[in-house]
Amino acid sequence: NCVLNYNPPKTKSQIEQLVKKSADSSKTRFVSDDKHYQRNLFVSDIHGRLSGLKKTLTEIHFSKNDRLFVLGDSIDHGRFGFDVLLYLLKTLPNAGYHVTVMMGNHEQMWSELASDGKTDEEQLSNAIGTIDIYEGAPPNGWQYSIENWKKLSVTDRQFLLTEMKNNFGQPEQLIEKIGNKWVVLSHSAKMSLSYEKEKTKDLFWDSFERRNSVAKAVGVPNTDVQVFVGHVSGFLFGKHRNYICLDNTIVNGTLEQFEAVPVKIYCLEQEKFLG
Repeated sequence: NCVLNYNPPKTKSQIEQLVKKSADSSKTRFVSDDKHYQRNLFVSDIHGRLSGLKKTLTEIHFSKNDRLFVLGDSIDHGRFGFDVLLYLLKTLPNAGYHVTVMMGNHEQMWSELASDGKTDEEQLSNAIGTIDIYEGAPPNGWQYSIENWKKLSVTDRQFLLTEMKNNFGQPEQLIEKIGNKWVVLSHSAKMSLSYEKEKTKDLFWDSFERRNSVAKAVGVPNTDVQVFVGHVSGFLFGKHRNYICLDNTIVNGTLEQFEAVPVKIYCLEQEKFLG
């Protein structure tokens, strides 16, 4: 999952070399951003809840001094997944907000499904007619994604396909030094498993393994490493301060995909969920 059997860097220069060495990695990338943000905020599995996301960002007073990390699965289930992506990738950044978007399994599946075509018409036909790529069956709300996709302009569809093909410019696992913390971000808990085989216990176990291996790699106590994931829906949601599942789409054991369900956002500096 991470850098193992590695001589831990002790100095700032050695950490900078570690960051530089991993800069082009598609799997794992270490980042050290010296820019100070007022708050670092984290969310995952928005699943088309555009109004819920906007409501939460308004309520927590999201500003251009903050930074928002989105750990995948912005689409499917709810009605406005691609509008969520356009809001995160275009609207907010164009207005001067700092947003980092990562891939989830739903974006990966959609990208594979819709990309098999040379023209927009062929891609649209594939998106509508092919559901096998969705782990054998379409997810709840898949029809909403089709409706949303069809309403987009050709320009926006091509923009989103390009972004998804490029994994939104992010690795599968992003490890960033924020203040005195090393923050480990990915959509999946156990990246060695396929998504449909991943269970909640993998979140529990792999988060500890990942935390320890990152701590070893950068030469810090494991209490200085914070792991965030999404994807597995909430059984351990917010239960442990050093590994947190950001997927809150399961409420009382039932998938909730409606706009009324709030989108919870975690603030690193305050160590709590907002919204």
